Amino acid sequence: MADLEERQDVRVELTMIMSITDVKALTDAAIEVIEREGVWHVGPDATPAQRQEEIGRIKADPAQAVSNLLAFLNLDDLIAKAVPGLEADRSSVAARIGNSGDFD
Repeated sequence: MADLEERQDVRVELTMIMSITDVKALTDAAIEVIEREGVWHVGPDATPAQRQEEIGRIKADPAQAVSNLLAFLNLDDLIAKAVPGLEADRSSVAARIGNSGDFD
């Protein structure tokens, strides 16, 4: 960073409303990523029990599948690489299921 005295934090909020068109494909993709990459908030060294716990959450709630897949995309790093002068510090992902009117 060229001038540390000018460093400022900025909160970036992205809001997207998307439609789940295939719950099974979504769930299967999230489970595959967990089995291959680990649990996003634990890391690649997640124990088999931690992986199974996260897979159970995904099977119970498709929103968990969405948040897991988005977390593994590392959108914060992608944005930081695309925007000069921006560095990713931390991020979180949350998703919930509802009707589009529920999110206003």
